Amino acid sequence: MGHSTGSQCVLNYLSQPNPISTVAGFDEHLKHSPRLDVEGAIMQAPVSDREAIMLVLRDGFAGRSAEELKVIWSKAEDFARESIKSEPQSIDTMIPLWMTAPIYSNVPISVRRFLSLTSPDSPQSPGEDDMFSSDLPEEVLCNTFGMIAERGLLKSKLMVLMSGRDRAVPDWVDKEKLLSRWKAAANKSQLRPIWDEDHSGVIPGASHALSDPDQAEPRKWLASRILSYLNTLDSRGT
Repeated sequence: MGHSTGSQCVLNYLSQPNPISTVAGFDEHLKHSPRLDVEGAIMQAPVSDREAIMLVLRDGFAGRSAEELKVIWSKAEDFARESIKSEPQSIDTMIPLWMTAPIYSNVPISVRRFLSLTSPDSPQSPGEDDMFSSDLPEEVLCNTFGMIAERGLLKSKLMVLMSGRDRAVPDWVDKEKLLSRWKAAANKSQLRPIWDEDHSGVIPGASHALSDPDQAEPRKWLASRILSYLNTLDSRGT
């Protein structure tokens, strides 16, 4: 089960070649081992970092205006692009904190991570972590959700839950429509349906992490839905 950014981990695990054979730009000596299959998989609160940043750049954040943040963010993006262009080995160079702190607080972020999350060339050429944006074309979804059945690592079905009141999801994103697009991509394979229709959906009234004081009912809803999903695994004898 992956929450938020952990959902990218779940989708990567299930959809990428097994083992991964490409050479990692940050470590040419990295060798990937074959991944084990799993009984089930849950993604909870998958969100697009790129669209969350677009929302911040539209509305402002933490006392800074949208105009102020756009100027700072443009400098961070230029720094990341120029670092890669001038010296490919600088992929793990840290972006100056003053450029990223207004949005990412005081968390240092490397050029590689920044470009992966913010994905400035999306939707045509999304970064590694841009998996859940609402504007990604069908061919991109077919290379992620659409590859789960072919990889054969998931023994059962994929459960996906979005939060109904997730402040990281912009107001222009139709959550139900987005889930439908992911479902269509996941089930495109002729091998078998992958999407868990019975347990996937939008958690009513849920915040991103269901951690706010008013989240008792959404947490109960989530726990009940997960237990039901786990019971289906037991009934299959997995």
